[in-house]
Amino acid sequence: MKLQYNPFPFPIVQMNRTLLIIWLYTLSLPLLNDVEKFEAYICIIFFATFGFLGLELVAIELDDPFGDDDNDLAVEVNSMEVFNDIALNMQSIDGVEAKNRLLKTILKRSIYESV
Repeated sequence: MKLQYNPFPFPIVQMNRTLLIIWLYTLSLPLLNDVEKFEAYICIIFFATFGFLGLELVAIELDDPFGDDDNDLAVEVNSMEVFNDIALNMQSIDGVEAKNRLLKTILKRSIYESV
């Protein structure tokens, strides 16, 4: 889980956002000569800005996927599903006693790690 504590370098993020804003503001200048209808010009600028700023917001959400926000990965839920599948497979192959030993071992480890 070292990836969880290793953020993306801030200078790269800062320069990326600065260049994105500059590019979006200057995008309208060369398009002004190419597009004849003003309505089409406004639509092109709107959708380009909407798309690129939307991608930036998605990148912000993906920067920290292990938190507790609504859009973050449900690591605890997924790991419990995998653990339950392993316990059921172990019970069908090795029996109930082996499954219970596994449960005790995992529960002891999870108690020690949470402290």
